[in-house]
Amino acid sequence: MFDGKRSRRDCLLPIAVALIVAMVGAFGWAAASATAKPAADVTSQTTAVLTVGKVETGVEGTAYKYMDMKWDDQVGQPVDPVRVFAPGAVDWVRKYFPSYIGTDDEPTADFINLSAEGTRDFADRLLAAIQAGTVRLPSTESDFSNFIPTSADDDAIIFKLAMGGYVIKLGNGSKRVYQPIMTFVKPQWDEGAEGYRLEVKDVDGGASNEARAKSKVIESTKTVHGKLKTHGQIGEDLLYQIKTPIPHYPTHATNQRFGVQDSPGPGLSIRQDSVRVKIEGDADLPTSAYSVTEIPADATHSAGIKVEFSSNQYREKLAMAGKIGKSLIVEYTGSLNDKAPIKDGTSNSAWPLLPKSIYDSEGGEYTSPPPPAAVTTVYTYGIRATKVMKGNGNILLSGATFELYKQSSGKSKSSKKKDARDATAVKVKQAAGTTGADASGKYIVHPEGTSAIISGKDGTVQIDGLGAGTYELKEVRAPNGYTLPANPITTITIRDDNRNDGSDGKPAEPDGKPDTTSMVNGGPATLDASDNRITFKIENRRADFKLPETGAMGAAVFAVIGMALVAISSVLVIIRRRARRSS
Repeated sequence: MFDGKRSRRDCLLPIAVALIVAMVGAFGWAAASATAKPAADVTSQTTAVLTVGKVETGVEGTAYKYMDMKWDDQVGQPVDPVRVFAPGAVDWVRKYFPSYIGTDDEPTADFINLSAEGTRDFADRLLAAIQAGTVRLPSTESDFSNFIPTSADDDAIIFKLAMGGYVIKLGNGSKRVYQPIMTFVKPQWDEGAEGYRLEVKDVDGGASNEARAKSKVIESTKTVHGKLKTHGQIGEDLLYQIKTPIPHYPTHATNQRFGVQDSPGPGLSIRQDSVRVKIEGDADLPTSAYSVTEIPADATHSAGIKVEFSSNQYREKLAMAGKIGKSLIVEYTGSLNDKAPIKDGTSNSAWPLLPKSIYDSEGGEYTSPPPPAAVTTVYTYGIRATKVMKGNGNILLSGATFELYKQSSGKSKSSKKKDARDATAVKVKQAAGTTGADASGKYIVHPEGTSAIISGKDGTVQIDGLGAGTYELKEVRAPNGYTLPANPITTITIRDDNRNDGSDGKPAEPDGKPDTTSMVNGGPATLDASDNRITFKIENRRADFKLPETGAMGAAVFAVIGMALVAISSVLVIIRRRARRSS
């Protein structure tokens, strides 16, 4: 009996093992069957990720689906015809591009084989129709940046797109105008996986999940007197030029505005009536071709200017120039005012004005200024003399009156006659916070000021707002009790030119600090680095009208002798008269 049970167990064991093996095999087959198919079956709602690179940080985009892919979710297969124009686009395509659409709304060979130029034209006109409301298509907004950009110009945006054909509208960046992008998301049979996967096909026909945005950099450059940095005196005319590439907008873009803005620091005044505008290489445009508006001053800027072209003005005057790569030239005259500092200089910035979207209605916001904008800087300088008594520099003299002249030739002519010098009088006003009674001796150049400069209570004669060049400070009245110097003119030469020898390809430009070659009366000048002024002293002798007292006793003796002789002469005359009477 026991042996019988053992015999039955021996028979069941191989059967159990066989069943287990069969179950494992079946499980493995099922697992293998599962992995042979895509991990997630493609459906009409499955999305692929499209990365659009080479865009500026902050650029946003919208993808409009103009073509559908016919797909049967029940069997997981495409249905013929696979591609058809989306219902919202069918009538528009039949009206404007009849050769592109077939009887079943499928794209024809004419559309499939479009050239790059033909593709851009189709995308341009389609986006304009969407903006006009004549075509209504489902849209997908751009998502997030999927990698850390290497620069503000090298960011990326992504789209999650279901199968279909898309035209993508990108907003403009701070300094780039982006062209439309066309792309397809289509099902592609994967032999290895024995299933479909989604493939993104870019506008050039290649299969990829990335597309590079096509754009043109629109970035202003600026000069003052042909340089990025120069120097000038308050009130002198300064010629500014802004050069900006003209954007090439797609032909049917609905918002083709364009402009240039200039924002000056507090020390610069712009003459709005001096603005001139032209296309590179051409004559000045008529003022009717653009508008110039003033940007109000604020706490940190003087009044600026904005030169703008409307869409119609752009099409009439700039469209062709932009297509062939020309630039817009804006020139104007400005001058430093009494807020110009003598340290760090007076800067102003310019940048292009681009609409945020070229397919929105005209108007709306411009993009923000590019960092950095085109910047120019103008430096101005100061001098500080101290009026002292000759022989005792501790005695400070107030009340001396001076006049300042700037030599146009840069060569001193020491004649005392103003008319004989090749020089122009420099007018000044007292610095802020001082009055005539205060007599601080601090002045700033002012074209409508006075010519009189009076030393202050501490002997100070300070004049700010000077440009580089040669000046003559002429003393016209000495302090009370003192004499005018034999040569009342102090010659000051301010130089700030050759901070760069040009060997590195950069221009020789000033740095705002007087060079060591600056001079006072032909000798090296002293620069006070703390306030960036050239300093020196001017001496006066005390007036003294006493005659020499040496030999005073001798003079008294001669006086006594003289009086004695007069007395003797008088006695002799009297005696002689009496003698005549007696005879």
